Amino acid sequence: MKKICFLFVLLLLFSGCSREKMDLTPEKAAEVVLTEYGENTRFVRAEEDFLTTNFGSNDYVREAAVYFDEDGNGGEFGFFRLSDEQYSAEMITAVREYINSERQSVESLAALYPAEELSNRLQRFDNATVGHMGDLVYYFITEPTVAQNAVRRFRG
Repeated sequence: MKKICFLFVLLLLFSGCSREKMDLTPEKAAEVVLTEYGENTRFVRAEEDFLTTNFGSNDYVREAAVYFDEDGNGGEFGFFRLSDEQYSAEMITAVREYINSERQSVESLAALYPAEELSNRLQRFDNATVGHMGDLVYYFITEPTVAQNAVRRFRG
């Protein structure tokens, strides 16, 4: 019986060691998402001013990367690496406030100038994904399948 318990403990140790968790920086995470889009969609990285203006300058954000669809089709995603996971809820709130603000801007524009492009952008806001994995907070304002596939790849 002791041998079986000992083997069970060893099995647990080895299974835990064999599966390394991906160390996700905002840049590595963005690379994963960009491969989900493929070569047909081009993205540009937002500048630091954009991050400060829209998400604030929080001391707990160590690194951040936000990308926009260069063609203006409304695709957008972002990653924020925090100094501690305890700030995740606060950062998620900031991201949701940003998404709501952007959505309201597009709704106002769509009310004045109804167009299919604006309707498509509004639908992306409806499908927005916000979450976190450890100290990395992420958001996607994009096609739901892209967000689902990327998050699945992050989680291994």
